[in-house]
Amino acid sequence: MNRRWDVRKDDTGIMGKQTRQKESSVSIRLKPAILIMLVTAFLLAGVLDASAWWDDKWGFRKKISFDTTPGGADVKEHLTDFPVLVRLHMGNFDFSKAKEDGSDVRFISFDDKTPLKFHWDEYDRANEIALAWVKIPRVSGGSSQDFIWVYYGNRNAPSTQDSGGTYDANQLAVYHLKEKEGAPRDSTAYNHHPVELTEGHGLPSIIGSGVSLSGSGAKIVIPRTPAMNLATGFTFSAWVRIHGPGGDARILSWEDEERSIVVGIDQDAPYCRVINASEKLSLTTQKSAALTPGTWHHVSCAVEPNKRMALFLDGAEAGSVEFPSTVPEPAADLAVGATLKGDFPFGGDLDEIHLAKVGRKTGWLKALHRTQMPESPFAAVAEEEVGESGGALPTFYVSTIVKNISLDGWMIIGLTLLLGLFSTLIFLKKSMTLYFARKDDEAFLDSFDAETGITKVAPEEEPEEFENSPIFKIYQAGWLQLNGTGNGPRKPLEGQCLNRRAVKSSKSAMERTFARESQKLNAGLIVLTMTISGGPFLGLLGTVWGVMNTFAAMAEAGEANLAAIAPGVASALATTVFGLIVAIPSLFAYNYLVVKVKSFTGNMVHFLDEFSARLDECTGDPR
Repeated sequence: MNRRWDVRKDDTGIMGKQTRQKESSVSIRLKPAILIMLVTAFLLAGVLDASAWWDDKWGFRKKISFDTTPGGADVKEHLTDFPVLVRLHMGNFDFSKAKEDGSDVRFISFDDKTPLKFHWDEYDRANEIALAWVKIPRVSGGSSQDFIWVYYGNRNAPSTQDSGGTYDANQLAVYHLKEKEGAPRDSTAYNHHPVELTEGHGLPSIIGSGVSLSGSGAKIVIPRTPAMNLATGFTFSAWVRIHGPGGDARILSWEDEERSIVVGIDQDAPYCRVINASEKLSLTTQKSAALTPGTWHHVSCAVEPNKRMALFLDGAEAGSVEFPSTVPEPAADLAVGATLKGDFPFGGDLDEIHLAKVGRKTGWLKALHRTQMPESPFAAVAEEEVGESGGALPTFYVSTIVKNISLDGWMIIGLTLLLGLFSTLIFLKKSMTLYFARKDDEAFLDSFDAETGITKVAPEEEPEEFENSPIFKIYQAGWLQLNGTGNGPRKPLEGQCLNRRAVKSSKSAMERTFARESQKLNAGLIVLTMTISGGPFLGLLGTVWGVMNTFAAMAEAGEANLAAIAPGVASALATTVFGLIVAIPSLFAYNYLVVKVKSFTGNMVHFLDEFSARLDECTGDPR
């Protein structure tokens, strides 16, 4: 066999005490340590990643990404405290894993720490559809890097909806129009609840439910309050669907004798108009855009004091005029669908009415339209991720089992874990021993094969680089036995032969060393075999004992209660689980070590045969 290894020779050509470079020796011994450190770092990374989970009581989560690039919502401005509509349905959300009313659903910021304010517009588990309004602290313009998390899967979680906290302080009113009867409710903290709506409830709409007005004067009346201070501006938006072109109709009417703010539709053209007679102000946006009958459109109007008034249709500016004054505040109540007197009635469908006391920017209104679209390019829901409590053995079930494990169960579990600990330590120690032994074996065999003859290494003092080599120890035992016979070593290079009795004694010494080294290689494996065979039986003993105690307690109580006995049975079975948890890794570790030990044993046998053959070649007649 031709082995090639980097081994140094002495000046005489006869291999003396071999000394490899110190750097090589250190390198060989550092490699396992580096490997262990890398594995430890990997495991720690996994632990840190797992700890990033917001709360381990929640079993599942999904990432919701926001796209404001031209390929998505196409919004260039940064948005602050923006209300995003998140649509969940059977295609992107498993309703069976959340509570029936969705009260366990949480929306968490990108940092996986901060809960976000939100509320449900609709949560229908039967039809598998949910609409959530979520307040996002910041959405970057022209970016697809922003995201949040939605967590669910905690049966013990209470509801944390906060509709008032979902909107910023500038939002005066939001009407989702989801009520089946009565006046709509305001979702903001201002509680600007309308006092009147006489028809049109429950219309299937673009966002949940809306209202349908017949054009006969039915309207939504919103009482004016001191909070409706428009000194900082005004914004109105709503989804509108007309049945066909008609006369001049009011979507929003806020009018008294001298002042008015109107968002209307003339035939099929939306417009905004502001009148302040005391300042001789009368401004109306262009009526150039047209609504398509039977189609939902997002209509919005924004007034920025001393700047401009703009009309937006489906997120795009449809007309604007300069606005050289402040926004007037009519003394009357607000009406949606007609004037307060019922004039200029609107015949069509309405949904999602928003009213703010600030002139929203172009990017905000464009994003508001994009996030409310049925197939929104604004938000995308990713694949489901499973937490510790979302698997087959949820955390809260584990805690129930642990609380119910009896003292005898803990004793058996402790014994199995102790076996597992010993097995682990033996596996690690044995793996390191075999690693160094293999390295030193390879180095020694390289030295042995470098020349013919038998006096290659003079091992009166064991060379440091071969100290872990079983094969070298066999060689060392034979060489020393030859040297101790009284005849001294016989060197084939000088043409001398060895005494047969010395050779026989040398072979016996090598065979004894072979047996001793084999025992060392196999030492400790008995603990692994005990763990493999004993672990499951110990677990089974704990299970049988625990089930027996559970049924005995049930007989003592004189009644059968599934809720009472189930935890005891589960805790009894836990002992078998721990037995298997300990035994299965030990089985793999044992098989791995056995294969390695067999490989070493085979190499030692081959060396013993080879060296014995060389000794026989150098044997002459006894003297």
